[in-house]
Amino acid sequence: TSLAMWRRQEPYAGLATWCGALLYADGEPQTAGGAYAVDTLTMEEAAAREPGLQTKEGRWHWYPDEGRADPASTVATLQKAAEAAGATFQWGAKVEGLLPGGKGVRIVDGDDIRADVAILAAGVGIPALGAPVPMKRSPGVLAHTQPKTGTTRMRGLVVDAVSGVHFLQRNDGTAVVGGDLKGYAIASGATAEEAAPSLDEGAKLVDRAAAWLPHVAAPVQATTLAYRVLPEDGYPAVGFT
Repeated sequence: TSLAMWRRQEPYAGLATWCGALLYADGEPQTAGGAYAVDTLTMEEAAAREPGLQTKEGRWHWYPDEGRADPASTVATLQKAAEAAGATFQWGAKVEGLLPGGKGVRIVDGDDIRADVAILAAGVGIPALGAPVPMKRSPGVLAHTQPKTGTTRMRGLVVDAVSGVHFLQRNDGTAVVGGDLKGYAIASGATAEEAAPSLDEGAKLVDRAAAWLPHVAAPVQATTLAYRVLPEDGYPAVGFT
């Protein structure tokens, strides 16, 4: 449902590039209960979808409904649209909890903000606000390379579910590689207080991506550690608490 919204609902429509994703696995693909279309490809078919792909013995799957969007430009567009619809942003205010009945929020060293409805979009910080929505601890690591000039670009997304690396390339030529040295997409030893991984650790992720697509290899300019929004039970948390 959320993927479909990005295709038909303004201002999301037009922000994403529907490039599809290639998944390398050693078993059957995940179909999310039928929510994803998926095709099984030969190595030659996979290489045709992503020129330059270094194929290996294994099983390739194609997810045509996947896409990508640039985070910075997407957020800027959404903020502008929200302001045009009458939204105001109160930057720098720290929320310490919900008001009784959820009718607004308490602000640290500031006036309460009262509202008919409070929407909690604080990710892993939701339980600290007093809402009974346990969140899963699921940090993810990203390595960002320096932009590369030239005409060679990745067409879509590539996911290696065996060794644990997934990557794409932005319009400016920057490759963004996710994963962890210990397992697929999970920074298993990280805590919220820890810094992002070192550039050397990020370079190891990029090396693993470059083993599939050599042209994404470039020096790492930054790494990030993010905490993904996953409720503990694995189901979406939508509605009133």
